[in-house]
Amino acid sequence: MNNFNSDYTYAHHQSEVGSPRIRMMIVDDHEIVRKGLAMVIGLEPDIEVCCEAGSGDEAVKSIRQLSPDLVLMDYKMPGMSGLEAARAIKSILPACKVMILTGVNADSTIFEALESGIDGYILKEAPPDELIRAIHIVASGQAYLHPVVTRKVLSNLSRSLNQNYNSPAVSNSKLNPPGVIDNKDNQSGPNFDFGIPQPAAAPVEKLTEREIEVLKEVALGQNNREIAETLVVSEETVRTHLKSAFRKLGATDRTQAVVIALKHRIISI
Repeated sequence: MNNFNSDYTYAHHQSEVGSPRIRMMIVDDHEIVRKGLAMVIGLEPDIEVCCEAGSGDEAVKSIRQLSPDLVLMDYKMPGMSGLEAARAIKSILPACKVMILTGVNADSTIFEALESGIDGYILKEAPPDELIRAIHIVASGQAYLHPVVTRKVLSNLSRSLNQNYNSPAVSNSKLNPPGVIDNKDNQSGPNFDFGIPQPAAAPVEKLTEREIEVLKEVALGQNNREIAETLVVSEETVRTHLKSAFRKLGATDRTQAVVIALKHRIISI
């Protein structure tokens, strides 16, 4: 496969079941890494590795012409960094999803990446099946964070919320007890906005103890299989509890549900 082989169109690429394939660009300054990733990802019937780039500059220059659905971008490259390239790609092609693939999990790097508007952040230590799962999640329009990254983000948010709740400005405010969401406007209480939609105006049903337990495990970066093992239940039961918790919290994905739960003191880390 040659770099930037653009003789493809979205409509022409169909999976075996007839649905459009996910057209991907892989960006890494090491050719052996690009080829290895392309080989693993290319085994998926619904993913097409349509092009590669050896630098951020190269990717940005060709992004409009190639118009991939998703870009898997190395974080650290000579010249234009992965984050700089991600910002540029988002500016040129807003509909394109960008996922960072890196070995770096330092807090400063993670938060800089999230502020850049990326759609996913996965570590190079992730096994192939986790990478494929992340690609499908991001391609579907949801955000993906590697479990290690999720723990760092949520721990940081938890500290921030606790500092704000315990500050003199809100120490005398009426706060909801843990596990309860009050949807009435509270002008005297804390008003934090982390980019998460506020719960609906109508009263929200209280989460069950089991739903709270599942969310706590999600906050620790556990996947469904690990949660099932910890709580000694089936994966299907875990999925059922998550689906119910999403509905009650007005969340659309795992990270959003945990952030809302933290925000309303339903769980803590």
